Amino acid sequence: MTRAVGGALDRLGRRWERRRGDQYRTLPPGGSAPEGGSQGGELTVEHVAQLTCPPEQVWRLVSTHEALTVNQAPTARAFALPGPRERWCVADVGLGGALLGALVEVLEREEGCRVVTRSLSERGQPRYDWRLVGTQGATGSETLVRVRVTANANDPGSQACQAKVRKLAEDELGWAAHRLVGAPPPAPVPGGMTAAQRAARRRHAECPLEEHDVRGQVVVPLPPEIVWAGLLDASTFSLTAIDGERAAVVPGTPAGEVGELRAIVSLVRGLPYVTFHEVVEIGPGPRLVLRGHSASHPPHLFTEVEPHPQGSMVRATLRLVQHRGSGMASVDLVRTALAEYLGRLRLDLVTRAAG
Repeated sequence: MTRAVGGALDRLGRRWERRRGDQYRTLPPGGSAPEGGSQGGELTVEHVAQLTCPPEQVWRLVSTHEALTVNQAPTARAFALPGPRERWCVADVGLGGALLGALVEVLEREEGCRVVTRSLSERGQPRYDWRLVGTQGATGSETLVRVRVTANANDPGSQACQAKVRKLAEDELGWAAHRLVGAPPPAPVPGGMTAAQRAARRRHAECPLEEHDVRGQVVVPLPPEIVWAGLLDASTFSLTAIDGERAAVVPGTPAGEVGELRAIVSLVRGLPYVTFHEVVEIGPGPRLVLRGHSASHPPHLFTEVEPHPQGSMVRATLRLVQHRGSGMASVDLVRTALAEYLGRLRLDLVTRAAG
């Protein structure tokens, strides 16, 4: 993805990163505890709790994408992304009304008893190793659960680092207990924006909005009906995608119809997040309109197909809305990004048609 199309996502990512904060510095894997506390390394903390519910109920929660909603806002939505490796996404409406999804990868799985996950969308995030240790009680309705958290820490030997990682482990089990048996939720971690950050956001929001239309076109050597069918297939959409990633339809939304929500893995400040694009119009004729939902001011992509002597002409207009002086990439760079997307689309459609 070029700098141009990623500009709005990067700004959104910076705001999310300031709000959440990095607790641990990223270090090479396998780091060891330092001598004298001068370097960082890995720190592992284990927490065990007994939950008064059967093991299959606990396993359903911690081993699927539903695990991502245990400590999220009630509006958060989680789903599994299709692909060769198991990845989950949890999405929620963030700052400025933007919808952004954090990406989690399943590193290990032993069906029915153990799953290891790690967030890919935040720097320095720990690994969570869940294990169902056993059951108790005559009916097997009490389950012993262990969560082991391994994090990169600045000073693994310090009490402060150990306390932070210990709270992560306790909170994970605490949220699971809250979801499964109605236990009180863990206390929130202090944080939030500073007064200066809030003032800067207010000043930015008060700047007038500007609208820019960027246009591009490409000739595809295929009949219009084949090109149109390809555009309706979410997996051909790659405007903001990381190389090799394909968009997928969010479960529960109507594929190929108005209301379809496309999820695509994009780079935000160098990290993979899931961004979202909604099909808001189809027609008249072979015309598709997508609204981006992962920016404070949603962009729109208008795409039309018409006959051409060499097959089909695909015309696209990307309409951007931004605050004046917001620092977005220039219109020329956006035009380049759109041209690159149309080139990938042409290649993808031709390759698919060739079988």
